[in-house]
Amino acid sequence: MLLGRPWSTESPCSPSVRDAGPPRAALRPARGLPYDQMSVIGRLVCACCISLLFIGCGASHSSSNPDGGESIENAFNVLRTRSEHLPPSVARHIDRLLRGPEKDDPLNTQLARTRRGLIWIFLTEQKLCLVQANFGSISCSKKRLASKRGVILGTFKPPSKEVPRMHRFLVLGVLPDDIQSVSATIGRQRSVRRTEIAVRENVFAIAAERPILVRRLLGR
Repeated sequence: MLLGRPWSTESPCSPSVRDAGPPRAALRPARGLPYDQMSVIGRLVCACCISLLFIGCGASHSSSNPDGGESIENAFNVLRTRSEHLPPSVARHIDRLLRGPEKDDPLNTQLARTRRGLIWIFLTEQKLCLVQANFGSISCSKKRLASKRGVILGTFKPPSKEVPRMHRFLVLGVLPDDIQSVSATIGRQRSVRRTEIAVRENVFAIAAERPILVRRLLGR
C-alpha cells in the first residue's frame, strides 16, 4: 500500500510472480484511536487510500462453485486443519464488523500466529476473512478470488498531536499454498527500501513507520 499515489507494478507476470491488480483489502485506522478523533487529513486519507491491490498470474484453482466453495480448503493448508474454538467475545466483535449481507456465523475458524501478532482466519458462506485477534480490523474476500490471491488487511495509526503524520503501518495476509514470499517497498519518493517477507503456514506480516506497498506475490 502506498499512500498518495496510484498502485503500480514493476515487472510483467511470470509463472512465479503475481503482480498488483484490482482493490481487495481495506486500509483502516489501527485500533487505539477513535475514528472521530482523526484529523481532517487523516479522514481524507482513510477515504481515498483504502485499498491493497492484488491480481494472479499463472495457474488458478478450479471450482464448480461460483464462490470457489469446493476449492478454497484445497488452496490453503491452514483451512485443512481442525477448526479451533472461537471465543464468544471475538465472535461478537466479528459480528459487529461484518456488514449486513456478510453477517454469517464464522466457519472453519483458525488461529494463526504472525510475526506481528495473532489473527483469526475463518470462512463465511461466500468469503474468506481474517481479523486481528486483539479485537482489531477485519478484511474479507470472495472465495474464488481468495483461493488465488489470498486476503490482505492493512492498518495504520492516523496523525495525532504527538505524531503529525500517519504511522505504525501494518500489513497482514493469508495467502494460498503456492505463494512462498511477498515483495514489498516501504516508504515513498526518495526514501524507499525494498523487502521480501516469507509466507509461513499461509500467513505473513509487514510492519513499518512508513507506507507499505505490496508489489508482488512470489510463487514456489
